[in-house]
Amino acid sequence: MKNEFNTIGKIKRNFPLFFNKDVIEGFKSKIEKPFKVLDTGTYFVTSEIYTSKRINEHERIYLEKDRVFNIRYASLKDNQIYKTKQFKTMNEVLIYFDKLKFNNGGFMISQHEANLSKINILKKRENYKTTIDI
Repeated sequence: MKNEFNTIGKIKRNFPLFFNKDVIEGFKSKIEKPFKVLDTGTYFVTSEIYTSKRINEHERIYLEKDRVFNIRYASLKDNQIYKTKQFKTMNEVLIYFDKLKFNNGGFMISQHEANLSKINILKKRENYKTTIDI
C-alpha cells in the first residue's frame, strides 16, 4: 500500500478537523519540522501549550517554557490520527524518531511496531477511537 500521507500538507487535507484553526490557536499549537513516513502511516510532531496564566478578565498569557511536543501517527489503515507519545523537549523527540527506525536493544521490535501494538490493545480493550486532543 502506498503511503498517501507523505507530506504534512496531505495530512492536513485528509484531517481538516484535526488542523482546525480555532483549536490550533487555542492551544498555541505548532506543527514541527520532523516527520517520518513509513509504509503504514506517517509520524509527525505537534507542539502545544496546555497551561496559561490569566493576566486580567479578558487576557491570558502562554509561556513557551510550558510547551510540550506530541508525537502523532497518521494511520493509513484506520484513517485516524493517534497521539503516541509526549515529550518536554525537541531533543527527546529526535531521539524517539531515531528509535522508530533502528533496533536499539536485545529485542527485534521497533518503536513503531510497539506503538501499533499499543493502539491495537487500546482499541480492543475500550473500543478505542482516536484521541484528537490538539
